Amino acid sequence: MINLLHVVRALRLERREKTADFERQIAAIDAAIDAVSKVNEACPECEGRGWRLRPRACAEDERPDPDDPNDRIPCEACNCTGWKHWIDEKGVIRNAQHYSEL
Repeated sequence: MINLLHVVRALRLERREKTADFERQIAAIDAAIDAVSKVNEACPECEGRGWRLRPRACAEDERPDPDDPNDRIPCEACNCTGWKHWIDEKGVIRNAQHYSEL
């Protein structure tokens, strides 16, 4: 009779340890993302440019050209400023540009 229960237990233990280590690494990355997002002053929608590229109308439509002003759409999230806007816990709209000038 082949008894490999000790191998199964060892593999399950290794799996639990690796899963816990992986979850710790993911939690650290999530914390870094949150910290950097709070410090970021650029609008996340337009990446600080103040405009976005128009979407393609269909598959045959040429890709939008960032150098062509006709392919640019004004960013509504930041009102073309490129600065991040957010609503605080009191419901007040905040602007990163205002806070960086203080």
